[in-house]
Amino acid sequence: MTSKPYSRSNNGVRLPLAHLYLQNDVYYFYLEGHPNHVTFIIPTKFQVLESCKPTSKKPPTIYIIFRNPIQQCLRQLSLKFERKDVSKISSDLWRRIDSNLRTRFENLYHQTIEEWRKGRLIFEFFNPLAESSAEYEQNNPDSPVPNSPDSVSSSVEFENKLSYRENQLVIGELFGWGYVPLIAGYNKYLESP
Repeated sequence: MTSKPYSRSNNGVRLPLAHLYLQNDVYYFYLEGHPNHVTFIIPTKFQVLESCKPTSKKPPTIYIIFRNPIQQCLRQLSLKFERKDVSKISSDLWRRIDSNLRTRFENLYHQTIEEWRKGRLIFEFFNPLAESSAEYEQNNPDSPVPNSPDSVSSSVEFENKLSYRENQLVIGELFGWGYVPLIAGYNKYLESP
């Protein structure tokens, strides 16, 4: 007999109630009715970012950041739950955690977003929005390359994904320049000492 994931929807049984408690500056996780307790590990911002998909368009939510350690704890307890049930256990526990732990996760969330955006700024700055002529020729062997003498005159427009301020930040960080507004509406970059 193989063990199937526990599901409230399959058998009508209530999900177990999860708890976290603090002992000697370490949080422990347990489920009511289960004899074992496991260490609840709060991830770092880099661990959270490593768990994200590289093509993700949005940073992870605070809920996902909290849910992943819960899922790991359930695995350590050798319990299998369907994804929706893990989500229900996590959201129920989130409503009941102490304010210190909630603050730690909120701070982690803000740090993660900031780090994620830094990575995205560089990625979006260097990500071309149009195919190179070599890629175009490879994908369209019978068509002339746009903007080549053989093709009809057409312009390729690059759409900037970054805001003006984000462009300034990226350029400043890439070239080590400091942003100095001299006159309203006129900005100048000067090399930092």
